[in-house]
Amino acid sequence: MGNLQSFLRPTQKDINEIEEWLCAEYKATKKGFYTDRDVLDQSFRDKTLIVLKADKKVVSFIAWKCYTANTAMISITETHPDLRRKGFIRILLDALISMLQKSGISVVNLKCISKESETVWKQLGFSEFPEDENQKRSDKKALFRIIVPVSEINDLQGAESLELWHMGDHAISSLIPNAAWNLAFTVGSRTLQQPIIYPAHYDWHICWKRNDNVAYKGKVKNFPTPISFDRFIIVTHLPNIG
Repeated sequence: MGNLQSFLRPTQKDINEIEEWLCAEYKATKKGFYTDRDVLDQSFRDKTLIVLKADKKVVSFIAWKCYTANTAMISITETHPDLRRKGFIRILLDALISMLQKSGISVVNLKCISKESETVWKQLGFSEFPEDENQKRSDKKALFRIIVPVSEINDLQGAESLELWHMGDHAISSLIPNAAWNLAFTVGSRTLQQPIIYPAHYDWHICWKRNDNVAYKGKVKNFPTPISFDRFIIVTHLPNIG
């Protein structure tokens, strides 16, 4: 199919068209998102819906929500049943991510409803949350994708660092951290050259060190500078204390 175009402001006609093929799929297979069409309608009203058209016909769509100023969650993604496995979701996702980046969004997450969809999303660059790695598989697997450059996890050698354990204070004992970052700041400021973005629980243990002194150790939720939190820690700057 030719003449592919993505649209961030679909029309009511586009919504009606989508609901028609969702309904047809549900009648034929009892599968799909027709029973969740209220989510589609709400996303349309909230202007958080992007569609892909081929020859002026909607072939795919993604509905999402922004839960914080930095994070977004994909609610529903679907392609016309007769036009799947043609790479339409990848095209649409690239367009959505480009828009979200310009809006200040740093990370996108979602929940998969099947093993097949999980495989597809992982091929599109999404990863499992750390706390899900050794847990029994649930009906919906949570995945995420960071969409901006970030500070890399590395061995600690710098003058200032952050360490994170995938557990609470009471459990870390002498265990090495699950993730650690050397902190690099822009000249003359306490703003990180690149943010730290990492999936985490607010009760996990974090330790901030400056010149071998502990500036803070304790739960993520009590960290002494604002951390954007929606299943992720997002650290962009640190205070001049410790």
